[in-house]
Amino acid sequence: METINLHDTVYLARPLKSCNRCDVVELKVRTLFDDCFVGAEPTTHQAMMIFYKDSDNRVFHNRSNAVSVAKELEQKIRLENAGKDFGETEYEEY
Repeated sequence: METINLHDTVYLARPLKSCNRCDVVELKVRTLFDDCFVGAEPTTHQAMMIFYKDSDNRVFHNRSNAVSVAKELEQKIRLENAGKDFGETEYEEY
């Protein structure tokens, strides 16, 4: 894992399993703890606590690395959820 310092800009590949997607979130590190760090999204100021044990393959200093991992996670999520019903209803367009 890359070293994370205070005020670093990091990119989080965040899986959204309920909708078969994965997005990349830009975070500015605002607090460091022994086992986790807190990053805030610059435009909305939404804070996210990320534990170091969970961030090995999902937090990067380079956006392009995060995007490539997000694409891989999205493919994995789609394969896991293939054929599952999420309670969505398909409607015909007239």
